[in-house]
Amino acid sequence: MNLFRGGRLNRVQALLGKILRVKPVIEMIDGKLELVKKERTNVACMDFFMNIVENYVSRYKKVYLDIININMPDWGTKLLETVKQKFQQIDIHLTDYLSPVFYSHLGNKGFGIAIVAE
Repeated sequence: MNLFRGGRLNRVQALLGKILRVKPVIEMIDGKLELVKKERTNVACMDFFMNIVENYVSRYKKVYLDIININMPDWGTKLLETVKQKFQQIDIHLTDYLSPVFYSHLGNKGFGIAIVAE
């Protein structure tokens, strides 16, 4: 519903998303939060994140990953353990707080990643 209130979804999309329990994947592109993908399960979201991490690891020497969980500690921990198990060379940090700006756009529940590489 926060995506609807923020103007990223219309009323019909928001209603269908709520009924079907669609999980939106949001990415910051050029300083703006954009809807880039819709998944039906948290597992599919986690797989999407793992593909991004794998892409970075294959292209860069040093990868820094911040796993973010907002009121979903089980999924944050599950993502952390999966990344640690598959990619030992990544520098990983766990965050459970975002600024109010993100809360107003994304809501108060979710998990995701922030990734930087050199």
